[in-house]
Amino acid sequence: MPTSQRTVTVIGLGLMGSALARAFARAGYALTVWNRTPEKAQPFLGTAQVVGTVREACAASRTVVVSLLDYGVSDGLLHQAEVEQALSGKLLIQLSTGTPADARRCGAWAKQQGVSYLDGAIMSYPSGIGGEHTTIYYSGPRAVFEENRELLNALGGQPRFCGEAIGAAAAVDMVLLDVFYGASATLLHAAAICLAESVSPDDYLSHGLLEGVAPLALPGVSDGKYPGGNSTMVTNAAAVRHIVRACQDAGIDASFPTALLAWFTRAIERGHGNDDMPALYEAFRRP
Repeated sequence: MPTSQRTVTVIGLGLMGSALARAFARAGYALTVWNRTPEKAQPFLGTAQVVGTVREACAASRTVVVSLLDYGVSDGLLHQAEVEQALSGKLLIQLSTGTPADARRCGAWAKQQGVSYLDGAIMSYPSGIGGEHTTIYYSGPRAVFEENRELLNALGGQPRFCGEAIGAAAAVDMVLLDVFYGASATLLHAAAICLAESVSPDDYLSHGLLEGVAPLALPGVSDGKYPGGNSTMVTNAAAVRHIVRACQDAGIDASFPTALLAWFTRAIERGHGNDDMPALYEAFRRP
């Protein structure tokens, strides 16, 4: 890739956005970053150009990567005349979480603005970004995906194209999160039964069909010291809310993800919004 094209901007420097930015910096890209809260950009002073406006961020690079809570937040930042002008003729990679309908709406807007567009879904915690086995799904024009493989490889060694239908990556995201959250909720509800009856969940729930989920779901349930720094309950609840919307948009029963969302909400209300996934246990335990 010519040097003039090895430029990338990351908009949004939460846990995931910061990990994406670090991966681009390690890969040797000329990096520009922007975050609504300037303090989160401070760690990138010296390794990236830190700018003060979204327009500057979009004007600085050939490729703009967005990692925000959801498409609504993204729309509020990008759907401004001066930002749209700065994006025209460039590549926008949307890595925020949302529904297939969100992706289709964003893709249609990008086309109207003359912006190349890929929609993506990350199958990793921030700590895995840039890893050889990290998978990120993408949908959009196959030619755009193939032309930008080098850049996509910087974020994970397993970029996977899942279709030109722009909502395909978001659909895959909803499917896999539905399975993961459901399996995790099953384990954590079982852990509540274990601990209510003085049985160790670590002895009986870390093996068998759910052994791949147990290391992510169970840490902290025995002592209430939940891990942090991967994906907060607030972020996970937002993802479940997208699953509910995706079910409603598709006309399929949403009872299961609606129940999930109620449990996530209860755990957050009990003060665990900043903890990782295992804090969902707080929705099930004896008060």
